[in-house]
Amino acid sequence: MSATLSTRATDHTRRRKVVLTGMVTLLSAMGFVLTSSSESQAGNYTELEQTATLGAGGSITVHRSPLNQGGAMEMDYTDFQTAAGAGSYRVTISQNSTGRALNLRLLGVNATIIGQCTTAVNGTCTTATLGLGGNLDFGTVVASQNGAPVSTGGHYSLSVIRVS
Repeated sequence: MSATLSTRATDHTRRRKVVLTGMVTLLSAMGFVLTSSSESQAGNYTELEQTATLGAGGSITVHRSPLNQGGAMEMDYTDFQTAAGAGSYRVTISQNSTGRALNLRLLGVNATIIGQCTTAVNGTCTTATLGLGGNLDFGTVVASQNGAPVSTGGHYSLSVIRVS
């Protein structure tokens, strides 16, 4: 009888160890995820809310004061939603006082580059006008390049324009 009780106690102890080990592993993983996501601070992210209601000829502009990470500007990301009906859009850097050339990329819904342009130093640029599907999210990325940090207090303006 004592051997049976001892075996049951050992089995119970093993199950508790397995459950506790599993809980510690899960909590450690959750802590890692929470820590990892809270440390992602580089660059700016903006979601332009009103782009879905833009009529033909309308535009929305966001103003940015970028920061540097090492020898380059932190990348800035902007998402925008197209209107319910398909339309033609272009994206522009309409003002640039960063002291650097800036690279602008327009991203499709599958994250491929569908449009791009590069400003001159302190210059502007505009992507080609593209027909974009309705009621979808598209993105832009603006960055300098390695070895080209932006000026302290530098500024640029990014506009999403609905052409038709």
